Amino acid sequence: MDITTTLSTMDLEESIQANNQRLDSFEYSQHALESTVAASNQNFHDQLDKLNLRQNRLEAKMDARFDSLTSLMHERFPPIIVPAKSDLQSAGNSSSPLVPPGYEHVTA
Repeated sequence: MDITTTLSTMDLEESIQANNQRLDSFEYSQHALESTVAASNQNFHDQLDKLNLRQNRLEAKMDARFDSLTSLMHERFPPIIVPAKSDLQSAGNSSSPLVPPGYEHVTA
């Protein structure tokens, strides 16, 4: 029986050693997997940041172009003063033709 006990103790020690090696291998694999996931996440976030930066630049460029176009429109097309409705009605009701100021007394 002493030999059987010795063999089982040796088997147990070999089994413990093999299990420890497997555990080390699993821990290494887990660490490698976590590192890969972390690197992938970092890459994803870097690309997302790059896209956000590009979007912000494009929005700023569009805003600048819109502001430029708006100022150009106001520069080229000044506001036109439209007579009030009552002025138009009184001009239409008057018997004299509508004549520009300064030409009222010119005869043809």
